[in-house]
Amino acid sequence: MACHVVALPYPGRGHVNSLMNLCKLLVSKKNDILVTFVVTEEWLGFIGSDPKPDNIRYASIPNVIPSELVRAADIESFLEATMTKMEAPFERVLSQLEQPPTVIVADTIVSFAVVVGNRKNIPVVSFWAMSASFFSTFLHVYLYAKNGDLPVDISGTDHSDHLSYLEWLDCQHKSSVLYISMGSFLSVSSAQMVEIAAGLRDSGVRFLWVARDEASRLKDVCGDMGLLVRWCDQLRVLSHSSIGGFLTHCGWNSIQESVFSGVPFLTFPLGMDQPQNSR
Repeated sequence: MACHVVALPYPGRGHVNSLMNLCKLLVSKKNDILVTFVVTEEWLGFIGSDPKPDNIRYASIPNVIPSELVRAADIESFLEATMTKMEAPFERVLSQLEQPPTVIVADTIVSFAVVVGNRKNIPVVSFWAMSASFFSTFLHVYLYAKNGDLPVDISGTDHSDHLSYLEWLDCQHKSSVLYISMGSFLSVSSAQMVEIAAGLRDSGVRFLWVARDEASRLKDVCGDMGLLVRWCDQLRVLSHSSIGGFLTHCGWNSIQESVFSGVPFLTFPLGMDQPQNSR
């Protein structure tokens, strides 16, 4: 292989999916590109069986960060662990590769990859997994200060489920199910979750809700019109004929998958690029 790309995603579903799609596009263009896709052991369990080209292979690092299934409960600690605990095992993976890397393609958030690349004299390309408009906001942030828009005074302002959920969807009428997923990067408060659950119960709408660690607690509130799961194949769900709508936090990956599937949105943006995406 003439070119060996080492890909390092930020450990979140939207970021992993986006970088994997880029890698698949790269290897489809030239046969002499090899990609080593580096994820945690937990993430390897999530995606390791997914179909991929032969010249994309996986390498794993230990589970040195909190589990994907519970990280939303304390996202600040998760981010800190990502920035401080993944660097050393990632560098060890680079040292153990049989073919030296030509380039590292790393999610912008995992900025330590640049430090590692500089130490090992490997070029690093930053991969932005969110929308171009949100990137433009960061790129031109100096203009906000220059034009007097910043600072702003804001004082006083306020997988065991895999077969079961697919089989359940197969039994529902066309466009009758509301799919709900609020992502895993920013968390919905417990009070908000209960309000959403009560609204679902009162509406009588059938639903499939990815609630992760809240699934057991919310089951009693929601009633028996829907299904709560800790994890699902989101694109496969959105492409299912029984899905009629998507209540989403407006993460960029979720928006792209829903647009691709032709599913209308109910938007519940939480932060970062999501309010802008919602508009």
